Amino acid sequence: MPNRDGFEIRTGIDESQVRNAQREFESAESRLDSALQGKKRGNTGNNSTRFVDAQRTIERSTKAVFELIDVQYPSKHAIDPRSHEARDLLNAVSETVDDIRYFEQKEGLLDNDELKRIHREEVARLLFLCDMFGDMYQVASYGIDEQNIRLQADDFIRYSDYEYAIEYALVALRISDVVIDSIATGRLPYIDPPSGSGPLEKLSRIKGRNYGVTAPRTDYDPVKEYRREL
Repeated sequence: MPNRDGFEIRTGIDESQVRNAQREFESAESRLDSALQGKKRGNTGNNSTRFVDAQRTIERSTKAVFELIDVQYPSKHAIDPRSHEARDLLNAVSETVDDIRYFEQKEGLLDNDELKRIHREEVARLLFLCDMFGDMYQVASYGIDEQNIRLQADDFIRYSDYEYAIEYALVALRISDVVIDSIATGRLPYIDPPSGSGPLEKLSRIKGRNYGVTAPRTDYDPVKEYRREL
């Protein structure tokens, strides 16, 4: 039965879990929006702030999937893919996807076992990114304050570092978006054009191609292989 936003949550998914996932996803987008606005203004000396915003985008994108599946996540910025919380999530994703019989399959080429594998692998990639960037949170936020060595984060975090982090933040958002819409509705997300029918559709605060981001002076799409691939 359609909810108040007009999309239909499949049987077996609690609407409150979808709402919790939406909340985390919107928090992830707001952090990326902050990083992009700073980049657009061309502020200097704020590389570490934008890096941390991108890191929190990845973290909250990952935790949105935890919320959707109703699996407890640790109160850490980094989540080790080998941790028991991560294993609980991957097992729950496998079980949840196994219960879905998708109405559409991309060009009829994917069977349910392949779809289950893809979901699990993409969520594992989210965990990998969350762990890799989350491990940098403390030093990117507070710099180095050790005996005889005191450096602010902006002393050593460069423009290229936060650009790199933003690209991976986009990857994390796309994966989270696809997984949430797919699991919540039991339908494969659109590829092109938009269907406008998933829990996260039309909610994005960041408009434009690739969430408005391309690498400088190129047509490189940092998330092409992830966009709506499920």
